[in-house]
Amino acid sequence: MATVNGIGSTSLGSGSSTTLDLTATVAASQTLLIAGVAQRSAAPAIVSVVWDPAGVGEALSLAILEDSGGSSNGTDRDAAFYYKFSPTAGASKVLQVTWGSATDRHGLVAAEVDGTTTVTAPTTASDFDTGTTTTPTRTITPGAANSIGFAFVSGGASQGPYTDASTPALNEIYDFDIAGTNAPDVWLAELNDLGAAASKTFAATCNNDEWAMVAVTFAPAAGVTTRRYSLPLTGVG
Repeated sequence: MATVNGIGSTSLGSGSSTTLDLTATVAASQTLLIAGVAQRSAAPAIVSVVWDPAGVGEALSLAILEDSGGSSNGTDRDAAFYYKFSPTAGASKVLQVTWGSATDRHGLVAAEVDGTTTVTAPTTASDFDTGTTTTPTRTITPGAANSIGFAFVSGGASQGPYTDASTPALNEIYDFDIAGTNAPDVWLAELNDLGAAASKTFAATCNNDEWAMVAVTFAPAAGVTTRRYSLPLTGVG
């Protein structure tokens, strides 16, 4: 049985910095570490996301970046999703995002998948809106049966709380408002055991039309048929 646990969230709503650090603990049983990075559009490029930079220095891989291509004044959003298979266990270590130059109005959420069930590389899809739609939605076909899926939304200021509208329903991990003028709101949810490898719809409803959404699914390793169950954990940023 595999379990998804939220391990922390952090943000910078005002001021500026080239890095954003989240102190978290990853247990020895973890097979997957994921991170969602929310930022305003036209922010400097993300250089790296690294687990324990002062120690093992393990870089997370970028699964997908949704760049809304909008203005830098805080009204448009970008969303990035990173992952690391078999991260080195450690207590009170840092998960660090680094940008190419100082920036503000960004947030970071992270979760871990423990397990007896191994996962393999993700399939991805993304979408964004700067018009009138208040229902971030993305349909994706998992790479294999019994996959695990995640939806991550970087939304406009005071856009949350988000309400899940997915088919089937998701388990919410984080839903919080980042403090600061025009700082993005963040929503991260997951669906354990996607069943057959048919298309699934990841969706949410919110209070605004400024969002970027990414959906990611991870397939089980060849020969692994263990069904998955989830223990959601809601965090407050």
